[in-house]
Amino acid sequence: METLKQAIETRGRIPLAWAGSTAEMSYLNLGDALSPVMVALVSGREVERVPSKSLSARLAAVGTIAHGFEGGSVTFWGTGCSPWKNPGAPPGQHVRYTVPSDTRLTFAATRGPLSADLLQAPPHGRVYGDPVWLLPRFYAPDVPKQWDLGVIVHLSELRDRAYEANVREDYRRYRIPEEMKGHIRLINTVTPVSVAALRERLDEILACRRIVSTSLHGMVIAESYGIPCLYFAPGLPDRGLVDVALDPDGPLDPRIIDLYRGLGQTRLRAYSQDRTTQTDWADVIRQIDAAWQPQKLDEDALMAALPIESAPLAPLPGKTVWDHPLVRDLALRHDVDGLAARDRKRTARFGGQGLAARVKSTLQRAGFPWFARPSHQPGLLQPSRGRSRLAMTWVRTTGKHPYANLGDALSPVVAAAISGVHIRATAFEQNCERLAAVGTIGHGLRNGSVHLWGTGFDATRNPVDRSLGRYTIPPRTGFRVHALRGRKTASLLRACGLDVPDVYGDPVWFLPRIFPMQEVRKTHELGVVLHISELTCPDPSSAALDIYKRYEVPEGLADKIRIINTYVPPTIAALEDKVREIVACRRILSTSFHGLVIAETYGIPCAWFGTYAGGVRELDANDESAHIDHRVRDFYSGTDRPALLAVCQDRAVVTDWLEAIDALDRKYVPAQYDPSPLFAAFPVPPAVSLADPVWPLPKGLQKSLRL
Repeated sequence: METLKQAIETRGRIPLAWAGSTAEMSYLNLGDALSPVMVALVSGREVERVPSKSLSARLAAVGTIAHGFEGGSVTFWGTGCSPWKNPGAPPGQHVRYTVPSDTRLTFAATRGPLSADLLQAPPHGRVYGDPVWLLPRFYAPDVPKQWDLGVIVHLSELRDRAYEANVREDYRRYRIPEEMKGHIRLINTVTPVSVAALRERLDEILACRRIVSTSLHGMVIAESYGIPCLYFAPGLPDRGLVDVALDPDGPLDPRIIDLYRGLGQTRLRAYSQDRTTQTDWADVIRQIDAAWQPQKLDEDALMAALPIESAPLAPLPGKTVWDHPLVRDLALRHDVDGLAARDRKRTARFGGQGLAARVKSTLQRAGFPWFARPSHQPGLLQPSRGRSRLAMTWVRTTGKHPYANLGDALSPVVAAAISGVHIRATAFEQNCERLAAVGTIGHGLRNGSVHLWGTGFDATRNPVDRSLGRYTIPPRTGFRVHALRGRKTASLLRACGLDVPDVYGDPVWFLPRIFPMQEVRKTHELGVVLHISELTCPDPSSAALDIYKRYEVPEGLADKIRIINTYVPPTIAALEDKVREIVACRRILSTSFHGLVIAETYGIPCAWFGTYAGGVRELDANDESAHIDHRVRDFYSGTDRPALLAVCQDRAVVTDWLEAIDALDRKYVPAQYDPSPLFAAFPVPPAVSLADPVWPLPKGLQKSLRL
């Protein structure tokens, strides 16, 4: 197997894999893009970008990227690793990372001990540190201080990939009062695609007297340059300055734990602030001044660990290192398919015919599209133990998440009722033919041939590059569209080039035929169905987060208003009980999308419980200016009456429940929806018809279906 030294000798450059910009992207992420910069600065050599999946030898440096490498030989220098093979997957769909058997790993350094343990690095002689920490050795300008506090926002908290920090509207903690805007600077790590832009963003950070950051590399830059700083922790129970154990199983971001454990720390002082609550910026500044202590990294050890004979760069006379040709001329955006094609040709050329065949096999598994894949998919209905099973993907329970979410778990139940057969569960990334139905899950599906029936997609989620901010169809994945949840998902997939029929709806609409519920007695005047993001934890007994005052029910109304949590034990009987709990209410207010669908299909007056102030209003799902949850908008856009009733109430404000009940009684109009096209679009022969009042579930399904 080729070594890194041999690869450098034959290429004349350092083959480096990093999470860089693609041809479809118009921006860089600062931390990722600093990887080739740091390798060039420390080595004094030219850098060439190569794929992470390959049979060649390559180097990895900055970023939480180690879990993405497959094949060949990889040398890590300051690299981080996720505990998940697919960290961008929705909760409950993560797959634990294990070191690929066909990949040789060499360890010069890792970011910290968590990454080293995940990668199974030898326990002795470990070197820790993020290479970005070395940047002040090469660039230490005297930047005038312009702001008292810089607030560095993680990519996941942004609503777009603009170069200015446009934070999600519901993240109130980033709101800056008018009188403080000259003192506090919101900073994101998104930059134009150029080395000069990276330097400008770095200078912007250096112009701050203090830093609070959710971004890992915001912390690395602040700490390494000696800028007083605190990690801006979301989701901790306490508010303000906290002292938190750096426990891998604790509440902090594993990347932050990895970094500071690598610095020899066991605890971290951070500033805790819920994202939905306004921040006391004066207190942040006071706490940084009181609590921050400089951190020390063994920089010499990290420099010496670079597994390459190096000659660190020095600035040219009258210039900075950013002007050096090895840095200035770095290519930071690439056609990733072209990278892979060149890598394939090179590996085959240097490795002979036997190696070429192995390259082909590895790259087929990695998902590069120029190899024809053998067809071995047995179809949706697959024989198993003497009977057919329907292959299907949905959000299933796991050991870590043992409770099912109602809407997700109804997907296989509806499919079993219509098909009359048992269900065979398949993974989101499994290379097989399968069905996907209920839920906003389409963007998480990869590999094989997927039949879509009533499925929703999140247009902002990318299955390959999370930072892209928009959906694209992943490699070696084929979709056959039978029906979609609504017109918004249809527009998204048509823009991707797919053939999409005008058939819309959510399969949960068929639930009254599976769980008839005619005998259910009404016990509450109003049921209030919470979205799972509003709960303290993923558990059926969980209550709403304390900061959400709108869910408080006064004692005098406790027997009339029912707060409903959609988590259930993973059984069909538990699903039926939860539906019965909803149907027992005369009216429904719901932040949960499927709370609305269930109410509509059972004929219960209902309204979307909007998460912003605004009172009672009728919203048009086709009006793009209307502020509506994207799942709700998608579904109602596919009905014959795209209007929906909303009761809009800030979650931090107590609700007038009697006013909400009165609004439902006066203003609710049922959704107008004909489910017959959705039923006709079901992709396997049905065992029932729309004329049947009840659809029995297959015998033994209660025992065989693991939700």
